[in-house]
Amino acid sequence: MASTLAKPPKEGEHIERTTKMHQEHVVRSIEFAVNECLYEGSYYIEYGMVHAIVNERPIRFPAGPDPSEEAIRSLLQIEIERDLNGPAHIGNPSSEG
Repeated sequence: MASTLAKPPKEGEHIERTTKMHQEHVVRSIEFAVNECLYEGSYYIEYGMVHAIVNERPIRFPAGPDPSEEAIRSLLQIEIERDLNGPAHIGNPSSEG
């Protein structure tokens, strides 16, 4: 029986696959500030999703086509700001007189 071997990838394809593999499944530390408070956390990308832990809170969101540390930092800042502002309530009566 003859065995069939897969063709080796072209140079550009191999580099692209290797780069993507390095982006996924690697836990990275991240720091960012919200309202002058410093937050530290960690994150990794798996199957197109960012999985982060900030202050023991799990956060998950889509990674997008080219996730950079700056983009992930911005999205985490938005999530923390939402937490600090509390849930949005529409139509609640004002406590003021």
